[in-house]
Amino acid sequence: MSYHPLLREATQSISLPANVPSTAVFGQRGKVLKRFRDLTGARVSYSTEDNRLDFFGRPSEVAAAAGLAERTVRQYLNTGQHIARKQVLNVLCPELSTAPAVHLLPASRPITTLTGPVEAFFLSPSSSPPAFPSPSSSLPFPPPAARAPQQPLLLPASSLDACLDQLIDLATTLSLEHPAECDSAELRLYLGKAVLSEVATSVREVAGEELLEWRYPLARAMFDTSLPRDTISSLDRHLTSRGLVPTQQTKSASLHLESSIPWIQYHPTFVVQPADGTLRLHKLETQGCKPFSLALVGLPDQLDVRMRYVATTQYGDEDPVAAELRRRESEFALVNNVQVTIPADLRESLDLTLTSARVKLKRVYVTPQPMRPPLPPSSSSSSSSSSSPAAAAAAAVSTSTPVKRTRGRKSVASAASSSSTSTSTTAPPPQPASDLPPISLRVSVAAVVDNLGGKRLEVTVACPEINEALLQLHRQRAEAPGFREVLGGQLRSLLAHMEDLRANVAFEP
Repeated sequence: MSYHPLLREATQSISLPANVPSTAVFGQRGKVLKRFRDLTGARVSYSTEDNRLDFFGRPSEVAAAAGLAERTVRQYLNTGQHIARKQVLNVLCPELSTAPAVHLLPASRPITTLTGPVEAFFLSPSSSPPAFPSPSSSLPFPPPAARAPQQPLLLPASSLDACLDQLIDLATTLSLEHPAECDSAELRLYLGKAVLSEVATSVREVAGEELLEWRYPLARAMFDTSLPRDTISSLDRHLTSRGLVPTQQTKSASLHLESSIPWIQYHPTFVVQPADGTLRLHKLETQGCKPFSLALVGLPDQLDVRMRYVATTQYGDEDPVAAELRRRESEFALVNNVQVTIPADLRESLDLTLTSARVKLKRVYVTPQPMRPPLPPSSSSSSSSSSSPAAAAAAAVSTSTPVKRTRGRKSVASAASSSSTSTSTTAPPPQPASDLPPISLRVSVAAVVDNLGGKRLEVTVACPEINEALLQLHRQRAEAPGFREVLGGQLRSLLAHMEDLRANVAFEP
């Protein structure tokens, strides 16, 4: 920082990293820069020639504004979007992918989103072509080809191999290149149901090839993680029959606190003390790195699986807001066992707004030791379930075939289409289940109540071996020979376990 006596003001400059676009700091129409000035009093200008921010004002104002800009850039980098753009992929099972037509079946209840409940539709195959013309020809906006190219909402079953390659590649690349020292780097699986919402047509039967061309705004693809109580009961029976052991229930409360500066968020998680119900801060995380998610979409009466790479980083006390939140831990409280109260002055004193709060009662099922996926009970049942997305996924990743490396920003849709055509005749036969590596399972079943009064049951699944390998890769910043092949074999084993689960756990949409 320098000080000009004649101007009676200090100046300081910050050069933005080359991989940080100016819009990440500016926001729309310089909204973020204006907010810098509102919060600190310093004036801010941007030099396009060398991607530099200049701050002017009193020394205290300049220091505060520069610190805020540095935090903004750091948190943007923590999201990993400078390495891989955000992608949400949904791969159909063969029955849906090859059906002459697909029915859009209305869900029995609305799907809850941040903006409120929305009508949702499941996908069900039809054996005959649709009786009505394509819905896209009657919509009041141009067809997808006439607009800027977008990711298709749904991908065919033949794309699965390329999508799994991309998942393994991104998980490896992000673990290696994430700029922060992460506390976790993992593949997290969610059980639920993939649905379409905001469908811009009244037609409820669509030709299969037409459905694969759908893009926003024809509809939105969503993944609903809320599960029926009967499914949870069936899941409990299945897990215990497979030898998984339930642990003691734990209760926690997690908050999302957002500032008026994009990217700067605080996600505290509190453990609820069993004795008196007080909250004890367990972790205080930044906005997570979640750039990629892949859902395997099955028939309406089957659970779907969504896989997501997640890397999380905790705030240190060098962050002034994090240090203040830790100091004021006792001001957060749990009321009536379901509602979290926060200090009333967070917005004024720390520029923080509560956007969501969740109280969670969780039980975890764990395997006493690593185990291989169960063998199919018979050849007939094996063939009947092999067309499901999880079964196809298990066959798609082979430990005997190296995973192709694709850059994080390459379009998965184009990679998938090219890969599906080029590997359809050369892919090796599926590896027998008896040859899959033994892995451990960690299945979390949680009853969740949010600050809007919503109640739901959620299930997530993790493989400790996969997550430990990714975290060690991140810490060592060096990829050992054959790492991706080993990771691919473990992922295939995990998906085979998921296929066994899906085949034995009851689900009604």
